[in-house]
Amino acid sequence: MGTAISMWRYGTLVAILWTCLAASSVSCDGGGRDAHTVKQVLGQEYENAKCLDGTPGAYYANVNTKANGTWVIYLNGGGECVDENQCAARAKTKLGSSKLMDDELWMNYGVLDTNESTNPQFYEANFVRIGYCSGDLYLGSRQEPDDSGLLFQGRFIVHGVLDDLQNKYGFLDSADTIVFGGESAGGIGSLALMDEVASSLRLMGSKARFFGSIQGGYYFLNDRVYEGTHPKPGNYIPWGTDAFPKYVEYWGAEDGLPKACVDANPQEPWRCIVADFSFPHVETPVFVAEALTDKTVLPLHTGMPGTPPLTQDEREYTYYWSMEMSTSIQRNVLRRPAGPGLFAIACWTHTSFEEGRMIKQTTHLDALSRWMAGEDVRLLDPCGTMLCNPTCPPTTSRPEH
Repeated sequence: MGTAISMWRYGTLVAILWTCLAASSVSCDGGGRDAHTVKQVLGQEYENAKCLDGTPGAYYANVNTKANGTWVIYLNGGGECVDENQCAARAKTKLGSSKLMDDELWMNYGVLDTNESTNPQFYEANFVRIGYCSGDLYLGSRQEPDDSGLLFQGRFIVHGVLDDLQNKYGFLDSADTIVFGGESAGGIGSLALMDEVASSLRLMGSKARFFGSIQGGYYFLNDRVYEGTHPKPGNYIPWGTDAFPKYVEYWGAEDGLPKACVDANPQEPWRCIVADFSFPHVETPVFVAEALTDKTVLPLHTGMPGTPPLTQDEREYTYYWSMEMSTSIQRNVLRRPAGPGLFAIACWTHTSFEEGRMIKQTTHLDALSRWMAGEDVRLLDPCGTMLCNPTCPPTTSRPEH
């Protein structure tokens, strides 16, 4: 009975907290500025920065009126579409049309959180979220619609938003630190565009320190999918050698791939979509936050259908996948002489790294902040790879981005 009452109280407190956050633009407790933002749509001058359905790209900006010099610019996540049927359906949702995107958004989680008590490291920064409506991992660079009338211009949307931010807010004139990154699909896209964006901002006059921060966006080519019988595989989007060349061609993403990686892989440039191949060639210092067992990627890209507690078939496959992730991270992040930061945790999560999750008594936000201050912070969960970290919540307590 005591346990049941405790769980009821916990659930009630969580419900109250989320009700308060949803009802107010300011955090319920703990201080901080207004978290509320409204959608801003790119103007007609950005004619090649369109969503799948042809509506202009959009973003959300929460600018600190106290003139803070740190800007955190994140690309939103939301998977991808890889054929005409998927993309046509997506174009009728907020992931394919700025007209259908939320009119309002609150900056109240993780790095982009205006609440001082939950984000003491970055709460005073200026926050920008770029809306994801292109379905192409932000890599599409097509000037014209395809035969079905769909547009793939994610890369142009990113550059359009950066230009609009300068025109509206003069952010490069005041910025001393820029953190550019994203979550999930936005993490994949921001890593691919990292050096290109850094170079573009320098050409626009920026003298700010430039850092990368990707959450749930570090991946490897995965040609071994789940083939268990208990349970049977679910539907999935392939994420391997046969699939990526088709995706790059479909999205017109050739120019969105990181040039240094493409130069190193001239026969197979499509490999540069994934961090396992691109990360060694990225010059920008990048902080990687990644789950060793990714709750979204496993079903979406391998067909592994279950959630904990896992069956024996699911455990065997998840262990394989987590070891592949760990091996890639060790090869590209831990063994790199200097530069990258890391928070790789053995939790069942995707882009959520807060809610008390820690590695060696260090939170994700602490690790990122210390790394940006010059410390060598590379944390690979020492407990192993399979859901072993005792600080992980049993289930995710908030919607994933």
